[in-house]
Amino acid sequence: MSGSIALARLDGADLDFIVNLGLLKARWINLGDYGAEVPAVQEALF
Repeated sequence: MSGSIALARLDGADLDFIVNLGLLKARWINLGDYGAEVPAVQEALF
């Protein structure tokens, strides 16, 4: 984590994701057992 930016992993994904947690500022967060599909991403070109 660096400031409001964090490195996150999803179960079943081989990639790491960079997320901006600053977008959650002043919002309610409901904790629970939630799931999501792994988004389609483009592999590195170089």
